[in-house]
Amino acid sequence: MAQIVDRESDEITELIERYTEPHPSRPGFAQWRVKERGVPIWALIGALILDDASSADAAILDDAHLRAALTDKQALARIAREYDLSPESVAAAIAYYQRYKRFIDARLLLNAS
Repeated sequence: MAQIVDRESDEITELIERYTEPHPSRPGFAQWRVKERGVPIWALIGALILDDASSADAAILDDAHLRAALTDKQALARIAREYDLSPESVAAAIAYYQRYKRFIDARLLLNAS
């Protein structure tokens, strides 16, 4: 069982490393971006989870809303189209978000205030 978890973790790490990168002049986990177009991960996640929410605070804290947004295939395809990104880049952004959620959520809250 531990080998399966380790393998999945390695695959997620590989996905993140392949499609995301730190911003060259803005340090911190919240500033990472998608390599393909340089789009900040916080912007993609914000577009996904805040799209139909009435409040940034509620959307970030509501786990059910978050799960629904991050697994909505139509929303993911829309984000890929709108930002001209591959599905893999969007998947990497989501994986990055899930790994560093507290940093991205903090950035979204700052942006919303």
